[in-house]
Amino acid sequence: MTTKRKWIVWSVIALLVVGLGYVGWCIATVPRMLRDCYGQWVTAELVINYHKDHRRLPTTWQELEVVYGDGQGLHHGGMSFPQVRESMVVDFGRLAELQALARGTSSVATLPEIIYTKSGRQSHWSGAEPNQMVYDYLRESFQKR
Repeated sequence: MTTKRKWIVWSVIALLVVGLGYVGWCIATVPRMLRDCYGQWVTAELVINYHKDHRRLPTTWQELEVVYGDGQGLHHGGMSFPQVRESMVVDFGRLAELQALARGTSSVATLPEIIYTKSGRQSHWSGAEPNQMVYDYLRESFQKR
């Protein structure tokens, strides 16, 4: 076999290995991304539902666990409450910042990250960024008053 043919063969093999590695990486990350997307969505729903029921923002995960109940009617993607709590961060001490921004008269371009994933991924369902969901709900509830 000539040197040129060997180079072509090795190039094709290298390309296949890289391609298969990329496909494997994509397949491996999809479940984690889905878990993060659902985790963000259901966490925002829990904060919103807690506020609807108690007219105040939650201060602990224990308060959100009661709202989660059996998960009926929530977008949890099959995640149990312990799985949600394990994958998400809620800076409960800063939820009041969203409330203060929602009370303002003008819309806000950038919201603080108060609800976010422990993985650091920013992937979420379209229209389901958790801080935006809570902000929009609070803003709407203040306008109804």
